[in-house]
Amino acid sequence: MLTCVAVIPARAGSSLRDKNIADLGGKPLLVHAILAAKHKSVAEVIVTTDSPVYAEIADAAGAYVVMRPHALATDEAPTDPAIVHALNSWLSMAQAAHAVGFRPPDVVATLQPDAPFRSSLLIPTALEALHAQEADSLLCLTPLHFVWGEWGVLDRRG
Repeated sequence: MLTCVAVIPARAGSSLRDKNIADLGGKPLLVHAILAAKHKSVAEVIVTTDSPVYAEIADAAGAYVVMRPHALATDEAPTDPAIVHALNSWLSMAQAAHAVGFRPPDVVATLQPDAPFRSSLLIPTALEALHAQEADSLLCLTPLHFVWGEWGVLDRRG
């Protein structure tokens, strides 16, 4: 089976400030993402953030936290360089901690923190599909049924 690390990019200054730690059912959205990633098929859950508050929440939920440099935390900065930065930071730590026999993961899963309704079976199911199809990438999407904003929720069904 494929080994996987999950990376959750959680920037505090995104379009809706602090949306990634908005409470849903007694937990911040970020924690929902971390819990969905915690599965036996995931070797490590990494959160990359620009916020000490997010870092504290992620650490308490059992994620490995990588603080992003400012250049990777602006509105204009794409997500991919932040993911690469987080992976490189984690790999450096993991290689040093497990110098003998360390094997990098086969797969990196990126989970957005503002999609809290994903199934805990999403990652293992995706890994099975990836392996079965001998693919090198997989994108999981879900239909958008509502838009969430400061004015509330607008239903977009039908």
